[in-house]
Amino acid sequence: MKLKRIFKTILIITASLVLLLFVLKYLWVDTASIPQDTDYFADIRAIRKLAAADSSELPLKIKSLKVGEGQFPAWLVIAGGAGKKSYTFHFRTFQVIYPKASIVIDPVHGPKAHKEFDFATEYSAENFEFVQQALLRADEIICTHEHWDHVGGIAHSPHFDKIRDKSILTQEQINSAIIQEANFPAGSLETLEPLKYENYHTLAPGMVLIKAPGHTPGSQMIFVRLKNGQEYLFLGDIAWTMDNINQLTGHSRLVSWLGEENRKQQFAQIRWLYNLQQHEKVVLISAHDSEQHKQYISQGLFSEGLE
Repeated sequence: MKLKRIFKTILIITASLVLLLFVLKYLWVDTASIPQDTDYFADIRAIRKLAAADSSELPLKIKSLKVGEGQFPAWLVIAGGAGKKSYTFHFRTFQVIYPKASIVIDPVHGPKAHKEFDFATEYSAENFEFVQQALLRADEIICTHEHWDHVGGIAHSPHFDKIRDKSILTQEQINSAIIQEANFPAGSLETLEPLKYENYHTLAPGMVLIKAPGHTPGSQMIFVRLKNGQEYLFLGDIAWTMDNINQLTGHSRLVSWLGEENRKQQFAQIRWLYNLQQHEKVVLISAHDSEQHKQYISQGLFSEGLE
């Protein structure tokens, strides 16, 4: 009888471990299949046509400034970890330079928010101030989505009253519960006039906004065509790194659940981006991919520093 009890206990423990491993694999490793076909609507030909509609003052160059960094466990970034231990994230602000104007994309959060972030490493308060000065000089300020690290430069700005009227957030971004994490000054979000558009919106010559909900309800991509013909697509956080696109692997289920992502929408966009880079010469810019950013700077696709 004693042997039977021992055997039964061993079976229960073994079954429990197998179940636990299955659950962990399901949550952390399996990503579900990125679809072979995508129902994401974006039409690159239509986007190019909108960007070229007014070619009188096309932008001349892209600039960027790294304000901070973070160190993320690989399993958090890509399901299964892609054979890596961690990824270094850059928190960058981008700037599109026109002959007589500038547009800022994704102004980075302030020092207090960075200090409170679990995966934060280095941060430059001096560069945050450079971003703030660029916001004051900018003609328009836009964000790929409503997460605190992409709208924080607006929310945490000491010059909020001066930049409010040129800060263009979409209706979906302002109405999303996620934006509350950015800690805008009390009552200030209600003073912003939301941008409303369907599918595409021409913001400026050579620049088109593209609806891309999934990572957040207010996510959008930003297409930019320079005067020299070079085309860019700012992805925001559809893909935290290019590994997500190149390996057709999104976040783990656990990360998607905790982040309240719409995996179906996001995976369709990853497939669309994978297909796009196979057939088109569009420079895809992932918001946080430090290795990609270093490569692009060395290639002259954008330069370090703001004007």
